[in-house]
Amino acid sequence: MIDLQLLRGLDAEDLQKVATHLNLEFAPPKPAEVEEGRSSKWPAVRWAWLKKHPQCVICGGTEYLQVHHARPYHLFPELELVETNFRTLCEKPSRNCHLVFGHCYSWKWWNPLIDECILYWRDVLKHSLDKRDDQKSEQAGALELL
Repeated sequence: MIDLQLLRGLDAEDLQKVATHLNLEFAPPKPAEVEEGRSSKWPAVRWAWLKKHPQCVICGGTEYLQVHHARPYHLFPELELVETNFRTLCEKPSRNCHLVFGHCYSWKWWNPLIDECILYWRDVLKHSLDKRDDQKSEQAGALELL
C-alpha cells in the first residue's frame, strides 16, 4: 500500500519513476484536462512551484496547498505563469489561508494587499506560536520541580 502523502509534491518525472517501479500506468495532466481559460502549461508550472515552495506563506502549513495568484489570472492573464505573482497558501479546513487572506473570505474577491497580509500575519502567528512554546517549556519546568 502506498502512502499518498509521500507522493505529494513529486513532479511528473518522479511520479513516472514511481509508477514504473510499481508496474502502474501514469499519465501526466493533459492540456484537455486543464481548467478552461488556463494555459496548458499551468499544471506543470503549478506543480513545480509547490515543489519549490511546499509551505503556506501565512501559517507554515504543508497540507492542502494551492498556488495563489497575487494578481488574479482572469484579470491579469499575462501573469498567469509568472512566478513573482505566485504565493503558496493552504486550504486546510481549519484555517483556509487561501480563502481568508488571498480572497478576503469570498472567492469573488482578490486581496491587492496580500503581501502586506503575509508579512503581518506570519509575524503574528510566529509570535503566538513562540509564546505557546514558551508556556509549554514553563509548564514542563514546573512539572520537573514537582
